[in-house]
Amino acid sequence: PLMLWAWEQSADLRFLDGRKDVGVAYLAATAFVRDEGVRVQYRGVPMLAPGGMFRMPVLRIEGRGIPGNRKALVELCTRLIRDGRSGALQIDFDVPMKLRPLYEGLIQDLRRNFGTSLYLSMTVLAGWCDNPWFVKMPVNEHVVMLFRMGKAGKGLASRLEREKGFATPACRESLGYSTDERLAPRLDAKRRYWFSPKPWSPLLFASLSR
Repeated sequence: PLMLWAWEQSADLRFLDGRKDVGVAYLAATAFVRDEGVRVQYRGVPMLAPGGMFRMPVLRIEGRGIPGNRKALVELCTRLIRDGRSGALQIDFDVPMKLRPLYEGLIQDLRRNFGTSLYLSMTVLAGWCDNPWFVKMPVNEHVVMLFRMGKAGKGLASRLEREKGFATPACRESLGYSTDERLAPRLDAKRRYWFSPKPWSPLLFASLSR
């Protein structure tokens, strides 16, 4: 029910040993996609976690030149899934409208290759939930990002407070927050993800319950 994002800084989560209700989604690689190809930057800092903790690799995709590079992205995802050994992958891609069909194709390729054995998670910008184009994609989880929401953030946060969540069911199950923002209301959800711009520590983790 509780997932911590371990992003570009070192992470030592061994203080959570024995906590069966907490997992980690760690940035495993960033794919910079250009017309001339895909440049991959793999995680270059340690991520330490208790032996029994669920660990899900995350692929961050940046760029605009997807069309000729879908095969390379499928191959990269396959490597991260196999290296991660958890049967799971999360993709974080603020995909522009014109590339949505190509993103859908990437997801479909992964589902076709791995079947139901793969737990596939995707991050979702909060603004997408008003026009949920993504709900037909064959993923297991949509994680709505309720932080870094830009200029529309205040208005959206007020509306969520008033309406107690999104109308779209897919946007109500998994929600993402950041430790350095208190704009969005703490809504009921099956699973919550927490991002921190600072390294995780026992004190910082304890603050999540406040």
